Amino acid sequence: MKKKRVLVVENEMPITMMLESLLIQAGFDVQLAAQGHQGMEIAQDRRFDLILLSANLPDINGFEICAELKQRHISRRTPIVFLSHRCGGFY
Repeated sequence: MKKKRVLVVENEMPITMMLESLLIQAGFDVQLAAQGHQGMEIAQDRRFDLILLSANLPDINGFEICAELKQRHISRRTPIVFLSHRCGGFY
């Protein structure tokens, strides 16, 4: 059976490593990108079953990436789940 492919676009290394470990343990093929533009390039070159995308990236807003990927043929039907985190308590 072919492994499902997940792209993780996240710039916070502890979160990236945790997600990678959990996804690999669950049997997924995982590709990582630490920058938004890098993630867009990867998503345009390869098909993924899911994209985990940080809403806050240093080089480009995650929502802009989502809009761009949804206009491209190869990734427009790929589900995207946004990652967002805040430190310092609840709001």
